[in-house]
Amino acid sequence: MLRENCKVGMKVVFGRGNGEKTLGEIVKINPAKCKVKTLEERGGGRGSVVGAVWTVPYSLMTPADGTAPQDDPADLPLPVYMPYGDARIMEAIVDCYTSLSPEYLTADMERPMNQVVALRNKLNQRLRHLFQALGRPVSETVAFDWSDERRKTAV
Repeated sequence: MLRENCKVGMKVVFGRGNGEKTLGEIVKINPAKCKVKTLEERGGGRGSVVGAVWTVPYSLMTPADGTAPQDDPADLPLPVYMPYGDARIMEAIVDCYTSLSPEYLTADMERPMNQVVALRNKLNQRLRHLFQALGRPVSETVAFDWSDERRKTAV
């Protein structure tokens, strides 16, 4: 299973090919592995109770219903070359996502919390307007991938 196909709350079956398979629910997505909460007992040792959280590589998981998950429109890839107006909108979306980083929002912990919250709300509102102008939402991963591909082709 690919990381791009995983969603928090998604039901999966995890375990080695020749080992025990367990039904679980994804609770967190990380770059190399997911945190999966078990929905049934697994084995007899530590972490065998229902609700235990396991760190599971993507390669050891499959969707619980046996099908590939439906693509979220926000996670669909974008063409590198877009009409001029759409490319400008995408650049603004990438800029918003960059500005939503904790280092920028908190000004390295020097900005008061009320200003951090106000700035985050302003940036999220701007993102919603940009999604509306583009015609669909765009996830942070897709936006940064688009930016990286565009930078590679520009050289």
